Amino acid sequence: MGADCLIFPGAVVGADGFGFVPGPDGPIKVPHLGGVTIGDRVEIGANTTIDRGKFADTTIGDATKIDNQVQIAHACQIGKAVLICGCCAIGGSVTIGDGAVLAGHVSVRDNTTIAPGAMIGGSAVTEGDIDASEPWFGYPARPSSIASRNFAAMRKLGELARTVRELKRRDSASDRHSEGGSA
Repeated sequence: MGADCLIFPGAVVGADGFGFVPGPDGPIKVPHLGGVTIGDRVEIGANTTIDRGKFADTTIGDATKIDNQVQIAHACQIGKAVLICGCCAIGGSVTIGDGAVLAGHVSVRDNTTIAPGAMIGGSAVTEGDIDASEPWFGYPARPSSIASRNFAAMRKLGELARTVRELKRRDSASDRHSEGGSA
């Protein structure tokens, strides 16, 4: 652990990662032999958990700030000056570049790379790597230009469904009318 770090009550640093393999009598625990390396001026919020790596260390870069109730899984590489807001869940072997920002309740899939300076909006769920070209948000997370259009379209889904039902009803009535008219 580096200099001038703050670790708040209830934080757990260095617990085993969640590693099991199927066995004949149930899951078999895989030992986690790595550690956790924490840079200078890092803050780790209350009830946050940071797992040690299976083989390599989990690392937290200088000046990174981690809010309360964050889960950082095994073998993650968190860069310098990263902001991770409350209730984020970061899967195993994730790499987060310097200066990235994860808003509250973001979920990051295992083996994902988040580019330096990337921004991910609240409650987003990643399904792959994240670049820093523009903020990302949504479920699944998309660049804001795409996510905004998707959310706008979703607000109109009820109206669209009503229109489709009405068109089907009209088409069905038209078919019945034309069948009755030709007989």
